Amino acid sequence: HKTCGHACAVCDRDGVIAAGGGVRREIDGRPLSTELEQAMSSRQMTHSEGGLPITPTAPHIRASAVQPIIAGGDLCGCVALVAGDLPVGETEQKLMQLAALFLAKQMED
Repeated sequence: HKTCGHACAVCDRDGVIAAGGGVRREIDGRPLSTELEQAMSSRQMTHSEGGLPITPTAPHIRASAVQPIIAGGDLCGCVALVAGDLPVGETEQKLMQLAALFLAKQMED
């Protein structure tokens, strides 16, 4: 959040397990939306202009980009960048990839 100015969420396959930025209280610990599950299951970074709802309990909080976390060939979750006023550029994409790789490595060890 502090590095790129976007709020973010880390999710497992069932729900949001951590969130940073101003959306933490609204989405932390909540189940995932069907749209986010589908984006995550694509196993590649997904961008959405209108944003994908992160959780059905707060549909106004939307992810502009989703990076799956894949450890040992298994889909474990995703890193979601919350849509905001700032565009998602190359720096934000690389940060998401780095976060997903770091978390995948931690799960493998």
